[in-house]
Amino acid sequence: MVTEPPTAVRRGIPRPRVALAAGGLAASAAVVAAMLQAPWPVLTLIGITAIAVAVLATLVAVRRDSRVVAPLAVALVALVNPVVLTAVSDHVVARVGVVSFTLDRGFVLWGVYPGIAGWDPPADPPLVDIGGIARTSQDAVRDVVDATSSAFGWAWRVGDQPSGARAIVNGWGGVSAFWRIDSPTWISDDAGDLGRRAVLTDAVAGAAERLDLPFEADVDGDVDTGDGVRAWSDDLGGTLFLQIAGARATVWYTGGPFLATTVEDFEERLEPFEGLLPPATIEEPDLP
Repeated sequence: MVTEPPTAVRRGIPRPRVALAAGGLAASAAVVAAMLQAPWPVLTLIGITAIAVAVLATLVAVRRDSRVVAPLAVALVALVNPVVLTAVSDHVVARVGVVSFTLDRGFVLWGVYPGIAGWDPPADPPLVDIGGIARTSQDAVRDVVDATSSAFGWAWRVGDQPSGARAIVNGWGGVSAFWRIDSPTWISDDAGDLGRRAVLTDAVAGAAERLDLPFEADVDGDVDTGDGVRAWSDDLGGTLFLQIAGARATVWYTGGPFLATTVEDFEERLEPFEGLLPPATIEEPDLP
């Protein structure tokens, strides 16, 4: 029985050292391009080259039975290639958030971190009725609008600020266990008459009482006599604002961070991250 020589099978297939040299060149070019901050067409070309080298090295490994040299070429273009690493890192961050590695805990997925980057929750955060606060705050602010509209015919409009109840991002590609609540922001340009402004301030004070906001303070100026900002707040993190600027009055409520789960569940979810140094954030948490 006549067998075909092995060289016939390998005809036209580059040697493993060619694949290794190609991997080294591709990796070196990527490092230089990254250091020089090359434009995206160059980086794209390098990325395509890295893929081509990986395909070539895989073919060499299969057809020439190279179990070390050809796979090393793939390692070079993948692990020593900033372009490839950046693309892979961006893909991972987009899918699961920031991932770090520790020797004792392995890969840590910061996207499921229940806290908020840069913010320390209270020792025993209370559980609040988020839906109830959202509805009540919206109704209370609308009462202010109705009071001045019926008394003086003031015209109001809703601003373009986001409103409603929404989870606060944790800063690492996921959402925390805390929520914020924002009422619609109502704006009127009829607050220039100081004689009528008392009705407005009384109406906002009534809304604060309805929302159980006992602490009243002038944050800036004096809304009774001129421009300024007055706030009514509580110990939970809710605040009702009245801002006067010339003839313009703005009224809105904002609250949070409010814990949307039980303290026990929050602490259980926080446990895997205890003692770890947080990585750099990729987004700014939208704190009230």
